[in-house]
Amino acid sequence: MDQLASVQRIAFLDGRAKSVEAFQIDTGSGLGFTVLSDRAMDLAGVNYNGRSLCWRSPAGIVAPTYYERQGNGWLRGFSGMLATCGLRNVGPPSSEGLETYGIHGEISYAPATDVSLVRGWEGDRYRIQLSGLVRESYLFGPNLTLRRTWKTEFGANWIELEDRVTNEGFRPEIHLHLYHWNFGFPFLNEKSRLYLTTNQVEARDEVAKTGAWRTFLPPTAGFKEEVFIHSYRGKAPEEGHALVVSDDTERSFAVELSYTTRDLPYLWQWKMCGQGDYVLGVEPTNSLMGGRGRWQEWHQPSQLQPGETRQFRLRFTVLSNSEAVSGAMLRYAKGA
Repeated sequence: MDQLASVQRIAFLDGRAKSVEAFQIDTGSGLGFTVLSDRAMDLAGVNYNGRSLCWRSPAGIVAPTYYERQGNGWLRGFSGMLATCGLRNVGPPSSEGLETYGIHGEISYAPATDVSLVRGWEGDRYRIQLSGLVRESYLFGPNLTLRRTWKTEFGANWIELEDRVTNEGFRPEIHLHLYHWNFGFPFLNEKSRLYLTTNQVEARDEVAKTGAWRTFLPPTAGFKEEVFIHSYRGKAPEEGHALVVSDDTERSFAVELSYTTRDLPYLWQWKMCGQGDYVLGVEPTNSLMGGRGRWQEWHQPSQLQPGETRQFRLRFTVLSNSEAVSGAMLRYAKGA
């Protein structure tokens, strides 16, 4: 089966990526992706038929040894298709007494333990499952675990992520969680367009208020990042969807993200159309703007009680022809 749907365990050998272990998976449909087991089992590169779908920052792949907790140090190792943010802060850095919380928390720099790979036939389907345990814990601090499982199969155009966050400590913990999916060139370009099933949007600041969240400029000198928060007015559907169409004039190639709205009721959007920094972040989350410093204003159950577990499920699907994109577009007709 390795001739048809291969999985390779690798380690990087030089630069700041040296010693980082990872798994490279090819489903045999043209979809290939890299899971960084030493970086919370986040996704680095994702490609389809040799075409890159993700954004890669100048930092590249960075070993957890280089993590900088203070301020914006998190950005020095930020790159790739998926960066998990949390488990106790998302958004801007903050501090509480002697405790400091860097931008977007620390979980994405934690190596996984108990990593296991399962491959085999279930009926006429060849399943691939990769799982591991990521921990955020230390003396006089939290004791949180993230049990992460990636699923796909032979011939699949999709990857499914299942997460279980458990408070194994003896005190409540503020639990903030965000999935930072990052799309880049050449998949993302000035002809791209974003569609969402949410029905309410708010700009973060005056810069974003002058922008347009759905469309994109070519790489622009001096572009200032725009951030929007999307949500549901009224009752949300059980599942939320985000569709990134690579070329909206053709509508023949796209990626769709699906996520459970019970656990992830909001979606942040980060739009950066700068020269050299050209990226779209699509970010399902349980957090409103402001991060840990403002969580008490939200009137929502952001605390994880001792022994409590919270579950998340997301799916990443490549739509590689006009028929598939047109079928998905039906979900977004009201906002199109």
